[in-house]
Amino acid sequence: MNKKSIYILFVFVVIPLYLFYESVTLYFSNKGKITYTLEIPANRDVNNDKVIFETQEVPNIKEKKSLRRSWVLLIQSDDESQIGKLLNKLGLENTIKVKSEMDNIQREAIGPFLDKQIALDIKTKIKKMTPINVTIQEIVEQ
Repeated sequence: MNKKSIYILFVFVVIPLYLFYESVTLYFSNKGKITYTLEIPANRDVNNDKVIFETQEVPNIKEKKSLRRSWVLLIQSDDESQIGKLLNKLGLENTIKVKSEMDNIQREAIGPFLDKQIALDIKTKIKKMTPINVTIQEIVEQ
């Protein structure tokens, strides 16, 4: 026997027998016990059947007061080309407008971030890439 015939024997005979021997023998040993049925459901008219559905009253649910905290990175530059270059380097498409707590001016911001550590990591990344000054600001909603 050459290599090709041994390869064909293993691929098409030995491996399938090894993988499927048990399931095939179980199928043939239980062949008389296996029944195939397809039960066709009875066609019922919903309008004629008098079915009464009971509905339960939903109890009033009180909303819990929650405090939501998030952080944004305020871009301290008004130059649109610098902001555009920064966004391209970070792989972002747009910014949001946030009122700065320091000088009460609407500024471009990146975020919001739910985790402060992520905001700090991106801030350090921006400091390494560009000379644009970026500050972190917390936003609290009730």
